Amino acid sequence: MATDPVCLAIVDEEDAKYTATHKNQNYYFCCNWCKKQFEENPKRYSRIANDVSVNLKEIT
Repeated sequence: MATDPVCLAIVDEEDAKYTATHKNQNYYFCCNWCKKQFEENPKRYSRIANDVSVNLKEIT
Protein backbone atom coordinates (compact mmCIF):
# COMPACT_ATOMS: atom_id res chain seq x y z
CA MET A 1 0.00 0.00 0.00
CA ALA A 2 1.13 3.53 -0.73
CA THR A 3 0.01 6.98 0.36
CA ASP A 4 -1.14 9.46 -2.27
CA PRO A 5 1.18 12.41 -1.56
CA VAL A 6 -1.46 14.98 -2.52
CA CYS A 7 -4.58 13.93 -0.60
CA LEU A 8 -2.98 11.28 1.65
CA ALA A 9 -5.40 8.57 0.50
CA ILE A 10 -4.27 4.96 0.78
CA VAL A 11 -3.60 3.52 -2.70
CA ASP A 12 -3.00 -0.10 -3.62
CA GLU A 13 0.22 -0.02 -5.63
CA GLU A 14 -0.77 -3.06 -7.70
CA ASP A 15 -4.10 -1.55 -8.81
CA ALA A 16 -3.10 2.12 -9.08
CA LYS A 17 -4.18 3.67 -12.38
CA TYR A 18 -2.28 6.90 -11.76
CA THR A 19 1.44 6.87 -11.09
CA ALA A 20 4.43 9.15 -11.52
CA THR A 21 8.16 8.90 -11.00
CA HIS A 22 10.19 11.72 -9.49
CA LYS A 23 13.91 11.43 -8.71
CA ASN A 24 13.79 7.66 -9.25
CA GLN A 25 10.94 7.18 -6.76
CA ASN A 26 7.48 5.95 -7.71
CA TYR A 27 4.38 7.77 -6.47
CA TYR A 28 0.81 6.47 -6.56
CA PHE A 29 -2.37 8.53 -6.80
CA CYS A 30 -6.04 7.92 -6.16
CA CYS A 31 -7.14 10.00 -9.17
CA ASN A 32 -5.87 11.96 -12.15
CA TRP A 33 -6.43 15.30 -10.37
CA CYS A 34 -3.97 14.33 -7.61
CA LYS A 35 -1.45 13.17 -10.20
CA LYS A 36 -1.71 16.50 -12.04
CA GLN A 37 -1.24 18.44 -8.80
CA PHE A 38 1.88 16.41 -8.09
CA GLU A 39 3.27 16.91 -11.59
CA GLU A 40 2.78 20.69 -11.30
CA ASN A 41 4.76 20.84 -8.05
CA PRO A 42 6.59 17.56 -7.34
CA LYS A 43 9.03 19.13 -4.88
CA ARG A 44 6.18 20.12 -2.56
CA TYR A 45 4.41 16.78 -2.60
CA SER A 46 7.41 14.45 -2.73
CA ARG A 47 8.60 15.91 0.58
CA ILE A 48 5.19 15.23 2.14
CA ALA A 49 5.17 11.65 0.88
CA ASN A 50 8.50 10.96 2.55
CA ASP A 51 7.14 12.18 5.88
CA VAL A 52 3.92 10.14 5.76
CA SER A 53 3.79 6.38 5.92
CA VAL A 54 1.04 3.99 6.88
CA ASN A 55 1.44 0.49 8.18
CA LEU A 56 -1.96 -1.16 7.91
CA LYS A 57 -0.81 -4.12 10.00
CA GLU A 58 -0.51 -1.78 12.97
CA ILE A 59 -4.06 -0.46 12.46
CA THR A 60 -5.83 -3.83 12.47
